[in-house]
Amino acid sequence: MAEKQNSLNVPIGPVLKGSLAVIMIIFVLSLGLAIVTQLGWAGMLRWSDSLWMILLYVSVVIGAVIAGLKSRRNGWLAGAGVGVLSSLLILMMGWMAGEPVHWTVFTVKLAVNAFIGAFGGIIGVNFSSGD
Repeated sequence: MAEKQNSLNVPIGPVLKGSLAVIMIIFVLSLGLAIVTQLGWAGMLRWSDSLWMILLYVSVVIGAVIAGLKSRRNGWLAGAGVGVLSSLLILMMGWMAGEPVHWTVFTVKLAVNAFIGAFGGIIGVNFSSGD
């Protein structure tokens, strides 16, 4: 009797590519935000805390869609992996910059990123199946 192969293998390559895309998107959008604020749009300074969170969530969705496109199956797993890995990378960058780590807040943000990433990965798989 042949055993079923475990179909929940984590697609490591797509997760790494999606997480790299998240970091690059955050970098590009942060650079654009810095240029806009330096050009004199002072309204950005008042709501910049929520803007950074929106920037992070949008980049996680885009990175998870990319991971879903690359994996072509188990998009929810690839997307959740992108959310978790990118959260850990951002935590490490903040820690190296000297920011304090609030573990309860980080855990909630990690769960939200994994949830958003799972949906992004599902969307990416659905886009890839149309080929």
